[in-house]
Amino acid sequence: MLPIEGHEQRYTGQWLHHLPAQLEQAAAARGVPARVIQIEGEIPSPMPLAGAFLDFAGTNIFKSTQIAEVARRFQRGEVQCD
Repeated sequence: MLPIEGHEQRYTGQWLHHLPAQLEQAAAARGVPARVIQIEGEIPSPMPLAGAFLDFAGTNIFKSTQIAEVARRFQRGEVQCD
């Protein structure tokens, strides 16, 4: 599971808390063993831009480091897709 952002604001905290259990329960109901892991990204020091609502550069750093970690896990054979 890839968290949407690296901050607990808004919906992220609830999403990180409840979604893994719901996904594992749904898999178990189908008879599919599953373990949900969360891949965090790098959270750079905030560098807000004047007048910006979101930190676009920071978000891209966070998401790209998540994707790099997912790729490493596939490369090591830790992730299985059925």
